[in-house]
Amino acid sequence: MEKRKIVALTLAVFSALSAMVWSATLEAQEKIKFPVGVGTKTIGTNMFWLATKKGFFDDVGLDVQPVLLRGTAITMQALVSESLFLALGSADATIGAAATAPTSLA
Repeated sequence: MEKRKIVALTLAVFSALSAMVWSATLEAQEKIKFPVGVGTKTIGTNMFWLATKKGFFDDVGLDVQPVLLRGTAITMQALVSESLFLALGSADATIGAAATAPTSLA
């Protein structure tokens, strides 16, 4: 019985130390810059703005940088040139841009 207590205590200490080391390495890592194109602050994008303001992206190591863009053409140019990693917008605007894209990009 005494041997089980020692093993259990050893596992508990090891688990606690592992958790401390793991959290320290996460804090030491540099956040990933993640630019996101957004058209406006509307109902369709309110969850994005809320998550940004509440720091949800910071919790997972992302430095989300909202970029306000007006118009599908500018947004698609930014995506193609890799200035943005993600763009929030309507589906019909994205489909229209893909339909009119040059064949070398589609």
